[in-house]
Amino acid sequence: VALAHEDEFAARTRAVIAERERFQPRLAALPGVTMFPSAANFVLFRCERVPAREGFRRLVEDHGILIRDVSGGAGLAECLRVSIGTPEDMDAVLAALQVILGG
Repeated sequence: VALAHEDEFAARTRAVIAERERFQPRLAALPGVTMFPSAANFVLFRCERVPAREGFRRLVEDHGILIRDVSGGAGLAECLRVSIGTPEDMDAVLAALQVILGG
């Protein structure tokens, strides 16, 4: 099935890469964030100003944004992971994080 829709998959891959490249520097510029470079369809970052669990809770409860709390994983203390979505989705994540992190 994937081979039958190769053009569609390639277009989606290009869109994810473009949005990731737009999102990463904006995320890295937020105060209290350490962003790890990514070549995947998600970005991993460490919360420096608020505990990751608190940031995750506020994203869900206050902003209706669901990302992944990976802070319990080995070597991932205070880390959250956000999948790359549409430009509107990623702008919403950035705006919410700016409020949560006080920047």
